[in-house]
Amino acid sequence: MALKQRLGRSLSAPWLVVLNVLLCAAAVWANHQYQLFCEPVAWASAVLVVAMVPVITYNLFRERITKGRSLVFFLFGIAACICVYCVLFLGMMNWWIPFIVWVKPMAILGYLPHFILIQVLFHSFRSSDGRTRRKFFAMGVALCLVPSVVMAIWFNRNYTSVQAAIDDPAHGTSKVRPSYITERMLGMHFKYHMSFCMWDGWRPPIHDPFIVVAAWLNSPFIDSEAAKGFRWSFVNMSAAPFKDHMAKDDLEQRVAAYRIVFPGNPTRQTCSCAEEYGRVYMNDPLFR
Repeated sequence: MALKQRLGRSLSAPWLVVLNVLLCAAAVWANHQYQLFCEPVAWASAVLVVAMVPVITYNLFRERITKGRSLVFFLFGIAACICVYCVLFLGMMNWWIPFIVWVKPMAILGYLPHFILIQVLFHSFRSSDGRTRRKFFAMGVALCLVPSVVMAIWFNRNYTSVQAAIDDPAHGTSKVRPSYITERMLGMHFKYHMSFCMWDGWRPPIHDPFIVVAAWLNSPFIDSEAAKGFRWSFVNMSAAPFKDHMAKDDLEQRVAAYRIVFPGNPTRQTCSCAEEYGRVYMNDPLFR
């Protein structure tokens, strides 16, 4: 009981806000330098900031909040989904961090989503008004789950045509309808980052959680050989020497198909996934 009380006091203490801010700042810097989730697309960056700021600063205003309480716990539900997504995306890295941290101390930041999630759950499911908190928390979770399922269905309906385009860019691309989802599907592995791996080469520089979740939800329903580009990182931590686990020929065909379907879109971005891989990425012949 004493341990539980001490933990509760720590999670309610004002100094935790300072720690949260410092850890989040360090995580942003580390992501820029080394790579964890690459550069989030605009909507993901906006959602991340809006949902996380109330969480990391909650102990500064939790006693004074009145009318905005429902909105705060709605955002907590979104923040919880973001944390769970990050944990799943890191996959087996969650188990390797205790061993890697002795070589690269910054690896401990891989546990930041776990730490934030503990705070979210603590604040959302404690005290006498927990029922009200849980209701708005659940609404925030639902807001994340519903569009994810919609994207997964959209992904599934376009999978056959997109895969045909990748298999034969010269002839198969005629059946691909340009859309948000097909642009993401064709851009996987060279433009959009799909899975975490410590040992491959440069990483695709953009991160869109919707395409990642859509691929995760569809992986059980797609033939294993044809779906080698749609792997869930939690079960695919192979040390492949290629971009985002893709073989060179597969990437070349994917880029060729992307250029045909989306001729106005650049294939190489103006920035690399992280500073560590910038020179290799910017000079890769794949984009020439």
